[in-house]
Amino acid sequence: MVLFGLQDIMQDASMNFTPNTINWVIVAYTITFATFLGIAGYMGDRMGPRLIFIAGSFVLAVSNAICAWGPNQSSLLVGRALAGIGAALTTATGIPVISNVFSEEQERNTGLTIYVSIGPVGTVIGVILGAVLTSSPVGWRSMFWVIFILAMITLIASILVVPQVDNSQSVKAPADYMGLGAFTAGTCLLIYGLNDAENRGWNSAAIITTLVVGGLLLVGFLVIEAYTKHPFIPREILRNPRIMTPIAMFMFTGGGWVTWFFIATQMCLNSLGYSAILSACYFLPATAAAIVGGAIGNQTIRHFHPKYTIVVGFIVGTGALIPWAFIAPHFGIWFPIVFAILYLVSSPPIVVAAQAIIFGQIRPELHGTASALMYVMYQFGSSLFLAVANIVIGATSADGLLVGYRNAMWSLIGFTGLGLVLFLAVYMPLRDKSQPDTESSLTGPESEDAKLQ
Repeated sequence: MVLFGLQDIMQDASMNFTPNTINWVIVAYTITFATFLGIAGYMGDRMGPRLIFIAGSFVLAVSNAICAWGPNQSSLLVGRALAGIGAALTTATGIPVISNVFSEEQERNTGLTIYVSIGPVGTVIGVILGAVLTSSPVGWRSMFWVIFILAMITLIASILVVPQVDNSQSVKAPADYMGLGAFTAGTCLLIYGLNDAENRGWNSAAIITTLVVGGLLLVGFLVIEAYTKHPFIPREILRNPRIMTPIAMFMFTGGGWVTWFFIATQMCLNSLGYSAILSACYFLPATAAAIVGGAIGNQTIRHFHPKYTIVVGFIVGTGALIPWAFIAPHFGIWFPIVFAILYLVSSPPIVVAAQAIIFGQIRPELHGTASALMYVMYQFGSSLFLAVANIVIGATSADGLLVGYRNAMWSLIGFTGLGLVLFLAVYMPLRDKSQPDTESSLTGPESEDAKLQ
């Protein structure tokens, strides 16, 4: 929603934004969202997901009120940064709330399917609302008032409906502050570097330093987790390819969806000549397809191993992206509609199947940490793929902007194909294991430490 209000925000004299600084309205949110995901998941596992989800809804409401009321640039950026924190708190604990409410496997998978499938719906409806609201008499501030109202509704509903989870019996190991700190700082720097590189330039000393230090911190995080007694990410997750491989797939599904939507909308707006509202309306049938795709994924994992759903989903998704690399104005409106439907019907089954694999092998008290990891991969993938897409567009648009968009779509096809290859190479050769490791499940991280000593 906010993306389509950037032009109006920049034209507001009280905000004092320039074309080189307006991207901070997005970057401020993205950085805090990615940074606090790990913290939110960790807190949710230790304090209960209900409390953290409610806190996140409250922060979202307050932050968007600040954005709507803010008199200047600083207040808007503070509000956006706080909104990222609130979104991280609710996102990292949304899945654990569902998995706790629906403890039976099939009911849990159905709940998670609905949760996954409504994402594209919200994005497209947000585009339509953003375009309508920014042209209203209230202007761009009305976007944040609408989000404030939705956050308040979510806050009240979560207080009244979401049940309290009794985790008093779970053993709480000492907090791994070093691991959590290295993970948080490394994620923050990497996401910032990838998001601001287009503005500052990839040869900027600040961007290079940020990316290098962020990468080193994440390497340091792995070293810390290898030797600490009670790691932030339990070894039964971090050292298990049956869990980490499906988690890594969120980089390709989430990053792929965000990047595809960016390139596709830019094609429609700048090369095909559609308006923002018309473009969003053309994508509405695809959102229905995403819901259907989620239902298909939920059914297939009941009858076949989820790994086959992931493979088929990647194949269909890669095939659906290829026609976008040949799009032209004379193809007509049916072309983006049909191939948007095919792409969005393929992505939810991958996510549904990956979640089924992940949550079928870990203890419920670790669902928050696993959920946070999934969305960190989602955020990293979207930042990386968008950065590459922007580089490709800038480097190959000399013959026309549409050529740049087509080449950017080829880069996304390459990333999606890479996800398929990695899954086939790493996960498929593993021996099927429908239940979690008995020793790890019953004794937790301590058993892994005993093995290492």
